[in-house]
Amino acid sequence: MPVQKDTYETWEEEKPVAFLSIVGGTNQYLPNETIKNQLKNGLQEIMETTNHLKIPIIMIIIGGDENSFVTAMTYLKMNYPVLVLEGSGRAADFICKGYRLSTFRTSEDKCVLCDTFISEMTEAAKYIYGFNQEERMSEKVNCDKLANKLKHALETRWKSIHVHSINDTTHSFDKAIQDILFQLLCKENKQDYEIIENILKYADLWDRPDIAEKEVFNLENSNLLLMIQGNKDILSTLFTNALLDKKEEIVKQVLDYIQDREFFTVFLQQNLEKLYVSKVSPDLRVVILAWSA
Repeated sequence: MPVQKDTYETWEEEKPVAFLSIVGGTNQYLPNETIKNQLKNGLQEIMETTNHLKIPIIMIIIGGDENSFVTAMTYLKMNYPVLVLEGSGRAADFICKGYRLSTFRTSEDKCVLCDTFISEMTEAAKYIYGFNQEERMSEKVNCDKLANKLKHALETRWKSIHVHSINDTTHSFDKAIQDILFQLLCKENKQDYEIIENILKYADLWDRPDIAEKEVFNLENSNLLLMIQGNKDILSTLFTNALLDKKEEIVKQVLDYIQDREFFTVFLQQNLEKLYVSKVSPDLRVVILAWSA
């Protein structure tokens, strides 16, 4: 629905929780039904499940021309994340090809490019303009410029470039956006309760035990155990929500994470009692209370 500049201020009914702005023509930028459906379903899902989270600006590039590429490079310079849909054509596929030709050494925090990067990407840039004829010499000069711009972006802003393939059947489009949000959430110091609480909150909301394991429940983060145990509400909320929603992996993660047997017993007893007393029928409450006593 088109929204005028002053519409939000004069909204008579319930105000929406989010606005989504899409720039580009549907015929040019959304060339097939697969891309249309992934974009529609993914964005709708992420908007419905993040309406209380302050979402940063994320540029999503689908297909596109030279202007789309230049805009993406501008966003990267400003440290905004850029999500590129691989398989959507032209500028998007150009960026993805360069990304695939790169090696990312996280231990050294750097991106390493192959020796043939410029030559390969100069050739690939031709398809941004939609040509491969020899007579378009002026455009070929621009191709070299685009290749060098992408090279610089990968070398300086590789962490902000995210690629999602339209053919990926294991990782949906909304999960690709979730990954970006988690990365932004986790940039801060994890010794902050609020950061950890947000990580686990959205791991629960989006049913992402893989993120919870990576960011919290792993041996490298074992120093967080005492801090989390000092604030039982963080684990309790995650545990009870996961039980109610039948998220078995997250339930198992929480229980496996608690190594101290005494704390484990108290934690389990208190949370099960609270859960079942509030959620089950009065007849069963007596049984639970008797068991917990």
